[in-house]
Amino acid sequence: MRVRFFLMRPFIQLAAAFALILTAMAPAAAATLAFSKDFIAPGTAFTITGSGFTANAVVEVYFDLKQVAFRVTNASGAFTYNAKVPKTALPGALTVTAMPRSGSTGAVGQKDLTVRTDWGNWRGSPRSRAFNKTENVLSTSTVRELDLEWSSPAVRRSVLSAPVVSGDKFFFVSSDGYLSAYNRTTRAKVFEVNASANTLLPPAVSGNYVVTVGNGLVTARSTANGGLAWRGAAPQGAGAPIIHDNVVYVSGQGTGAAGPGVYAFPLNCGTGGVACRPKWQGPAGTASYYIPEPSVAIGDGKVFASVNGVLYTFPLDCAAATCAAVGSWSGVSVAAPTFANGYVFIGSTTGLQAFRSDCIGCGPAWTASISSGVSRAVSVSKNLLTFVSNDSVLYAVGASCASTSCAPLWSTAVASSALNTTVANDIIYVASASSTQAYPVNGYGGVPPLWSGGAGGTYANAIYAQASVVDGVVYTPGGAGMKIYELEFPPQPLRARVAGAKRVYISQLKPNPALDAEAKAVEATLKKARG
Repeated sequence: MRVRFFLMRPFIQLAAAFALILTAMAPAAAATLAFSKDFIAPGTAFTITGSGFTANAVVEVYFDLKQVAFRVTNASGAFTYNAKVPKTALPGALTVTAMPRSGSTGAVGQKDLTVRTDWGNWRGSPRSRAFNKTENVLSTSTVRELDLEWSSPAVRRSVLSAPVVSGDKFFFVSSDGYLSAYNRTTRAKVFEVNASANTLLPPAVSGNYVVTVGNGLVTARSTANGGLAWRGAAPQGAGAPIIHDNVVYVSGQGTGAAGPGVYAFPLNCGTGGVACRPKWQGPAGTASYYIPEPSVAIGDGKVFASVNGVLYTFPLDCAAATCAAVGSWSGVSVAAPTFANGYVFIGSTTGLQAFRSDCIGCGPAWTASISSGVSRAVSVSKNLLTFVSNDSVLYAVGASCASTSCAPLWSTAVASSALNTTVANDIIYVASASSTQAYPVNGYGGVPPLWSGGAGGTYANAIYAQASVVDGVVYTPGGAGMKIYELEFPPQPLRARVAGAKRVYISQLKPNPALDAEAKAVEATLKKARG
């Protein structure tokens, strides 16, 4: 037996050595990371919660390859970090890593956060500003490289209103009343349903519902498959839906099951095609109509609705079945109002008007005279108002006018039959009957476009036609179909950064010197406390 053991000893030693090698090669024990939001826009706050780490230890937190913070775990090996996605974070997967301080051992946690901006209402936020403040792919230096990348199928060629983008899909209504949904990254069709939607009106999306308006009905469908959820009666001339805080708002004139005015429907009203009653109704306008009314704007605890040339104001927190307007302004255009900085901006036959939202019924706080008049919606970006006049001239006006009358900062002629503007990352996008053009925010008189998309464009009376600019992609309506423009070689396209595809390895991560000295001192204190 001694001989046999002697002969086996080398093999036992070799097996032990091999086991040690395997142990050294094995990955660090896995901890768990959780996010308060799994999808988030650049510059937005969120919370990281970690568990399963070494107790009472320093943990380094990385976004991709950069250390952004360190945290100390509690006695259970958990920590919380109130973080913010960098404004420069590109669309797609941002890898978050939490690991023991360099030189220490312990569990490692890693998870991808999806960086993404949604554009669920046709003008972005319920305030109707048409301003994407998180865009960081397209800029004045890159927008010239935009190229046509996708067109809607021939069967649904004509699209007369703005597309909306939410979650992993984009949605649009075509000229036959169909509602279509396509995957945002692959551009594959998800569903297509006959929604009997008004062909001039864009949909609105929030959570699991996509909402359309048409034939005197507000209709909510599943964003997953287009299945009918609920329907509610609305005026025949109702405008585009706006979703805010799980409530759908529409305003309009016309006869039918619902009289003229503003209607507020609960977004989560039911499923299976149930009839939905509004939370409240605000009578406004008359029974006559010839085109859909503008969409509402929401701000300062109020709902602002332009109906038949009068801008009405309703309380947002109305608790009754019927709520009267708390005031109104007359002589406004048939355009969606915009709320920003305590003002309501809207056009008229003589130009632009700015009303104080806390002075209902007062005259304009200030005006900007435009001889041809303004019947397009006003965009508000930072401290600048941009809009197109009735004679297709793009104007820029300072939002902080200190007088009762303010002259435009600059103007330039744009494509004929120009419609509404969208602003993203210091670029103004102008939709028209022939094309979509891009201009710099800091323009000058007669400034030429930075870029022009020849494919696209829609007819002159499409009052809801507008480009939607999200995550480096320009979605445009058009009489020849919906078009998508994007950079041919984007710095980090959304569909190339898929969550779950590991791109960051622990060996790549190096501590931030600006944080490491403090972390080292904290770690020394923890070791001393442990004795």
